[in-house]
Amino acid sequence: MSYALRIGDVHRFPTPGFLADSVVLSELMTFETLLLEISLAIFVWNRTLRPWVLALGVSLHLSIEFTMMVGFFSLLMLTTYLAFLPPETARRLVLGVRERLRRGTAALRRAPASSAPSGGGRRGASRRPRAAPAPPPRPREPVRASMRGLSRLTARGRGDVGPQ
Repeated sequence: MSYALRIGDVHRFPTPGFLADSVVLSELMTFETLLLEISLAIFVWNRTLRPWVLALGVSLHLSIEFTMMVGFFSLLMLTTYLAFLPPETARRLVLGVRERLRRGTAALRRAPASSAPSGGGRRGASRRPRAAPAPPPRPREPVRASMRGLSRLTARGRGDVGPQ
């Protein structure tokens, strides 16, 4: 943890000096993280301890996602935790998160972009309608070659002479 706390390029927020400079705190966080990861690997197979270690793993990886820029690693780990849940519980969680995200993006769309009135400052001026988004590109059809045509191509490439 000491090394990760000292790399400034991956942090979303500056690390407080007392965390980065304290040997005791950085060692404590290092061993806590190692203990949590080892307990995840061992106790996730115990049905009674599984919810507790998964909750600790979720909190660990959400804190990593919140504080460090490590790509999609944290989201990947959160997704793999779904494999240890019963299918109906995993489905309920995924649908709940999806609904919350939809509500959040809908609230962002409704929020005004700025505090300035629209329409050049005129009251009652109507907004221009937004242009419709472009349709997504159509997927390409897969290329299919017959075995006869493929063998002709390879024979020509090797310099073999045969019936065309």
